[in-house]
Amino acid sequence: MTVDTIIFLIITIKCGNKTTEFTKSVDLENLEKEMASLVIFLAGVIFSKILELLDKHIQETIPASWKNIGREMRKLIFEHGYVSFSRRVYRDDKGKRRKPLDELLNIRPYARYSRNVQEIGSAIGADTTFRKGAELMSVLLKTNVSHSSLHRMFRKLGLQVEKQESESQPTEAKVSRPVVLYGESDGVWINLQREKKKRAEVRTAILYTGKKRIGKGRFRCANKVSLTQLGGSTHQWQMKLYELAHKTYDLDQTQMLVVGGDGNAWVKHSFDQLELPKTYLLDRFHVIRTVKQAFGNASNTNKLLRQCFTEGFPAIQMELRDIIRKSNGEQKKIRLKAYTYLAKNQDALIDLDKRDLPKLRYAPLGAMEGNVDKLVRQRMRGRGMSWSISGAKAMLAVLRHKEELAQHSFSYVPIEKKEQKTIRRTMPKKKEEVYQPKSGSLPIFHGPQQSEPWVQLLRSKLAYDLSINSFF
Repeated sequence: MTVDTIIFLIITIKCGNKTTEFTKSVDLENLEKEMASLVIFLAGVIFSKILELLDKHIQETIPASWKNIGREMRKLIFEHGYVSFSRRVYRDDKGKRRKPLDELLNIRPYARYSRNVQEIGSAIGADTTFRKGAELMSVLLKTNVSHSSLHRMFRKLGLQVEKQESESQPTEAKVSRPVVLYGESDGVWINLQREKKKRAEVRTAILYTGKKRIGKGRFRCANKVSLTQLGGSTHQWQMKLYELAHKTYDLDQTQMLVVGGDGNAWVKHSFDQLELPKTYLLDRFHVIRTVKQAFGNASNTNKLLRQCFTEGFPAIQMELRDIIRKSNGEQKKIRLKAYTYLAKNQDALIDLDKRDLPKLRYAPLGAMEGNVDKLVRQRMRGRGMSWSISGAKAMLAVLRHKEELAQHSFSYVPIEKKEQKTIRRTMPKKKEEVYQPKSGSLPIFHGPQQSEPWVQLLRSKLAYDLSINSFF
């Protein structure tokens, strides 16, 4: 029994009243490989035909005053792979070249990758190095993507997101009306390259309305939003947090703002612009680490921490002093530093339920360390990494919206271009040249023969007649 191992597929594509079809053969003897290549081929061909038919359909809606000046080829990489297609080019009423198909698909001039591919590449680049990310993109798109191409698309999209966040106006969307609002902030130092400074601090903050249980002993921040800033003043940082809070939450019914941090001055005052009743709680991670590192081998640190969190710093003050008094050398310096740290932040040590606060349901803090790892530390520190200012801002913007970009759910808001003031430059008027007679002297008037009669005669002739022609 003989079986024909070749089959033919006939595919018809219709867009509006335009129709096209093509045929493709498949060898059944190597079906898996043939189907893999067929899927890539069909996706490219079908997509190309759809775009060309769509361009024909758009032609019917073009204003009559526009002039068709020809066609141009365009080569792009979409999610399914490489696509080449032709589209019409027009000149509008103002003489500007227009490509309606590009405008409809939101394809920028000279772009080599679609918006979806840029978002996927940015999400991958936020999780791993650009070189490794390029390898993953090449496998995913079935076409070669270099690490420099991934870096360029990442940088361009990241700066676009960062610019949108800094220039777009806040919307009126509110996700929650919290009674208690929680805010935590921290800083991470990163290395810089090709900049005046060698290091810079990235400020990081999160706002959330409470905790949701997602498993045994595991919780997730509810209605969480995050913010990062590289450079800028403390006032600019406070205003950004103010705008983010009012854009995200309805604060009319908020009775308490709980602020957490490591005790740094700018951390304590990050949320001052919200003007809500506020209490500050020192981050438990920093307290526990400080106490155990300094007093771990001299006292029962679990007991010390329990007393500190329930009764306050005075309850353990004398015990810590006795330990420091018996210490010496470098160990004494470490314990004095820890003691000073606790004494300086003693008002923020007691648990919230032990304070004289409104009787509300308070959630535990301490989510900042995990979030600062995800937002900055894991991707931007270590492995000899260093950043330019613009590259760091692009990375921070993508890290804040990594999940939205990966799911293609990030909302792009058109930014109004600011009107540039025309500067009239006028050439300065040339000043009229005023004749200035030149003066000088001859060496003979100062030499050893200056008293000779003929030298004196020459001097008088030059001084009074102002012409040497009278001698000849």
